[in-house]
This record gives sequence, C-alpha cells and structure tokens, in this order.
Amino acid sequence: MPEALKAAGAVGEPGRVAFVSLTNDTRATKAALMRVTAANLCPSHRAAACLLVDAVPVASAPDLGELKDLGRTLTAPVAPGQSAVLVVTMVEASTAMCIRLGETEFELVLAPVEP
Repeated sequence: MPEALKAAGAVGEPGRVAFVSLTNDTRATKAALMRVTAANLCPSHRAAACLLVDAVPVASAPDLGELKDLGRTLTAPVAPGQSAVLVVTMVEASTAMCIRLGETEFELVLAPVEP
C-alpha cells in the first residue's frame, strides 16, 4: 500500500495563522484528513480550521481542541491533480488571562481511500 503524504503546522505561540497544502499527484482519489495532534491553547483562545479542495471550502471546524477531544477529523476526497489546503487560525474566545498562550498542532494527510 502506498504511503500517505503528510504536512504539519501549528498555531498559538508559533503564530496566529498557518497554511499547509498537499497535491494529489497520483492517478487515484485520495482522502484528505486533518488531524489535531496536540491541543493546549490557553482557554482565552481557540483554533478554527477550514479545509479547501481546489480553493473550494469542503469542511470546517470552529474549535480544534474540541475536535481532538471528540477524536474527530476533517475529511474530504481529493481527486487526481487536485490540491488540498488547510487554513488554521487562532481566534480570541474570551478575555481570560494566561501566562503562556500554548499551541494547537495539526497535520494534513493525503491517504489512500480504503475500498
């Protein structure tokens, strides 16, 4: 089975916005999966995401920390030649004060579609 393509990013202390992208250079449709790998933002902020395929929004999540807690991912099919782009931004959720901002880490994966 071919190996999946991966790209990773983070928001929070590394920066307010992150973009990661992958292109399906194969002849088969792939599944774009956005996974949250770590979420420890200060409660005053949250990370929101939008997954686009060829510049068309196909999936979004207003709070990636909640997505991680529920064990969920954002997913979309990516046809041959198409590109998947994940845009993640940090938004202020409250006026609570924190000593450290923390961060939310994520990855975008293009994986083979299981038959």
